[in-house]
Amino acid sequence: MRNDQKTKAEARVIAAVLECSRIHCTPDFFECPNGNRCEACIEHSKAVQALQVLQPLDEFTKAYIVAALWSSTDDTNRDSGGEPLDDNYDLDDIEPQTLSQMIADCRQFQTANAELINDDNVAVTSPDYGCDARAGHDFLLTRNHHGCGFWDGDWTEPAATELTEASKQAGEYNLTASGDGGQVYGM
Repeated sequence: MRNDQKTKAEARVIAAVLECSRIHCTPDFFECPNGNRCEACIEHSKAVQALQVLQPLDEFTKAYIVAALWSSTDDTNRDSGGEPLDDNYDLDDIEPQTLSQMIADCRQFQTANAELINDDNVAVTSPDYGCDARAGHDFLLTRNHHGCGFWDGDWTEPAATELTEASKQAGEYNLTASGDGGQVYGM
């Protein structure tokens, strides 16, 4: 993350919060009489999302994003399914709302399963991946039914089963590069 991007995003958040607060919201609480559809609330929400995207990513979330890019294709060839997204795209190509959703999903999963995501529950260790990175990787693969993940032997029981069930409850979240502007979008 470049400092100038973060500074601009922080300034946008401050400006949006001030405008939103002037009308009817507080910086920490949205209470829009129009169901968060007024222009100030929309800008406030977008600004907060943009700032969240610019925060440093933890190992879980980084591994999740890497797995999402290499396990998804760009659908450029109907016969082969296309090229893996990581051949042509990286983190900077992910549309901000998609990246914000991915980050939120990772945070929510980590918070809900904090007691299970620990070194004691990792059955197969690797010098390349720590516990958090392995969990982020497996969360993506399990929730999207890729044929491997928490349940494939790298995690001890009952943690493997519980993390698998939690991943399935999160539902699928796939990426595509068929959107406008050459960006990667969630679907």
